[in-house]
Amino acid sequence: AIRMLHADAPGEPKKYDLNTLEVLGTVGEPINPSAWQWFYENIGNSKCSIVDTWWQTETGGHMITPLPGATPLKPG
Repeated sequence: AIRMLHADAPGEPKKYDLNTLEVLGTVGEPINPSAWQWFYENIGNSKCSIVDTWWQTETGGHMITPLPGATPLKPG
């Protein structure tokens, strides 16, 4: 959904008040750097940590994930 919004509806988030967001999360495959940057700037207002997780159904939960506020943010 992030890549779709980034490509097809980049102005859509401006229709909503996103000021109360504190942490953003993604699941599945990692998002590419340009989508990550768009997500950070347009959804997270350049202030929210992004928890870009990796896991498998078989594990029942996250295997690898950055910790908000403890892990440096980086696209990709």
